[in-house]
Amino acid sequence: MIYLHKLLPALASPIMALFLLTLLSLLTRSRAIKLVTLLLFLLTTNPILANRAIAYLERDFPPEPLATIEPLDHVVVLSGMIRAIVTEDGTLIYEFGDAVDRFEAGLTLLSTDQADTLILTRGQLPWSTGRPEGEVLRDIALARGIAPEDILLTTPAQNTAEEARAIAAMLPPGARIGLVTSAFHMPRALTVFREQGLDPRPIAVDYRQNFDAVSITDIIPSAGALNQISLFTREMIGRAYYAIR
Repeated sequence: MIYLHKLLPALASPIMALFLLTLLSLLTRSRAIKLVTLLLFLLTTNPILANRAIAYLERDFPPEPLATIEPLDHVVVLSGMIRAIVTEDGTLIYEFGDAVDRFEAGLTLLSTDQADTLILTRGQLPWSTGRPEGEVLRDIALARGIAPEDILLTTPAQNTAEEARAIAAMLPPGARIGLVTSAFHMPRALTVFREQGLDPRPIAVDYRQNFDAVSITDIIPSAGALNQISLFTREMIGRAYYAIR
């Protein structure tokens, strides 16, 4: 099932649409198809439109200081910020990606006594290299001085729904939990956690929206904009899936 969940958004992505339209325009030599392809390219690579799309994903969870978070029994940090790198001698090393704010927020809440326990998820896809993410993050947390008894790990999980089920199985009813994930991902994450009978306090981080003033460079097609539009498309497909289900 995990392969299907990853494949469908990829097939419906702007990049796939551009590829198919380009191929079709070459095969048919249709001016109409070429025009549609050009228009789609301009729309999906426009930084202004891309930023508006990301702002829409994040609109329900504006930034807030971590100091305002009320006391919690557990703070849950969802996976999605580590990648494994293979060195020339075959050794695996791990680097943080854009979503590192998830981990940093969890550590901050724990170190300021706003949360009693940090819960990390053993997120790992079937094709991933290296150890489950939660195990890597646990080692980093320990190296930063977090006590071992303050860290809990879930069972292995391949997506957010499995993470939610794993956490629901390990916590007593009524536990006060905070859910840390990227702002764009928070609505979908809350949905699956609530399906498991949990009522987490959302703690959104990793904002992708650009708050800078619009400049002349924002009218130039950008690969970064295409990446953001692809993220928007993937996330909206995920939200629609859970809404229909």
